[in-house]
Amino acid sequence: MAETNIIKSLGAADLDTKELTTNLVKAIKEPRQKLIDLEKKKADVAISNLSLLKNALSTLKSAATEIGSVSKLNKLSLTSSDTSTATLSSADGGAIALAGNYSLTVSQLARPQRSVSDPGYANSTSVISSSEALKLNLTLAGTTKTVDISTTTTASGLVSAINSAGLDISARLINTNDGSASPYKIVVQGPEGASNAFTMTFYKSDGTTPATSPPTFSTAAEKGGQTSADSDITLNGLRLKRSSNTITDAINGVSINLLKTNTTTTTNLNVAFDGSALVTGVSNFVESVNLINDFIKRATGPKVENDDIAGSLQGDATIKTIRSTIRSKLIAAAPAGSGNVPAWSALGVVFNREGVLEFDQDKFTKKFNANPEDAITAISNNASSPYIYSGSPSGLAGDVAVAAHRLLGVAGAVTQLEDSYQSKLTAVEKKQTKLDSYIERVNAQYEKQFSALSSILSEFKATSNRLTQTFERNNK
Repeated sequence: MAETNIIKSLGAADLDTKELTTNLVKAIKEPRQKLIDLEKKKADVAISNLSLLKNALSTLKSAATEIGSVSKLNKLSLTSSDTSTATLSSADGGAIALAGNYSLTVSQLARPQRSVSDPGYANSTSVISSSEALKLNLTLAGTTKTVDISTTTTASGLVSAINSAGLDISARLINTNDGSASPYKIVVQGPEGASNAFTMTFYKSDGTTPATSPPTFSTAAEKGGQTSADSDITLNGLRLKRSSNTITDAINGVSINLLKTNTTTTTNLNVAFDGSALVTGVSNFVESVNLINDFIKRATGPKVENDDIAGSLQGDATIKTIRSTIRSKLIAAAPAGSGNVPAWSALGVVFNREGVLEFDQDKFTKKFNANPEDAITAISNNASSPYIYSGSPSGLAGDVAVAAHRLLGVAGAVTQLEDSYQSKLTAVEKKQTKLDSYIERVNAQYEKQFSALSSILSEFKATSNRLTQTFERNNK
């Protein structure tokens, strides 16, 4: 409901109490409100810009982690003279690759045991043992699982039971279409490697008495089966046997993937580092550093019209500490053992006179290719990933990741700064509440005072009218 100036509307007085009250209250509130609004805007802008800084630091942390992990630094050029015999790939893990040339012959591939039912079955619904219930003990690597075979268990049912036994053994039912009366074969297969041979033993339902006429399975090659075996290779004159065709421990940081046997010719394998493959990662790292430095320079510098970042954190010592923390990591010495790469500058990463971090890609590639082990040690301290939580030395890039993580932590400088501005914003909100309460009291006080004044003026006017009327009657 709109307010009505009752006194003026009745013509009791010419004093507009509502307008007078509004103008006086406005004169009291405006300068104070302006100061509060300025404080609130500054705190809001600072908090918003600190969110930008947090995102930038998070990006730097990711970029530094990417190039500060040994597995990411193992960018390799891998070649094989006979890719039909063997190929190479980067191995997972934290080992620095061992560059060099390797000669390989493959005498035998690792293979799994394969046991095939002999004879087979007429179809998938053929019953395994209609005369009596059986138990099948499957044993692999010292672990035995028992499969129950009832008088109604079919070929497909036995396959399902073996697959559900919980061992690393699989079964399939295959229609050979060999023209015989029993073309369906159950094929049971285990893992690769000689040590992964398994046994299939059938018992009567008591689980201890050998079955009288159990199903038979064969590993004979002519039946489609095979025994398990290890891979057998000779690498640089050294004979090696492994349970897999993927050999990860013969060449540091590299997996040898065996594809076929070949003893008549030697397969030449070459492992070399490729520094050019790391250029993008280092470029992203350098760009992330410069983004933070540019932000801090603008935020702590002079105010610029239409630029919410410029001057928003002016005079804040903490924000400058963040920049110096990161810079100190970038000009620090590399960890011990980095040999020919004592600092970032040796890899072409340096600050120019304006404080911008520059990256000489050609210098980086040449230095990395010439001294890969030293470069990897310098950048990562040979850590599988930066020691984010312990804070242990993590190399030139890893230490930057650690620093960024700590700046962003609960007790970190960025969080403390954000909390500080949040406290200022809370204080401003309290000031606003206090001012609103004060203005409400002043407004009520003025309304009361001017209402009384209006009543007095009304009385004066009424008295004046009576006296005027009296004088006019006396004159007549």
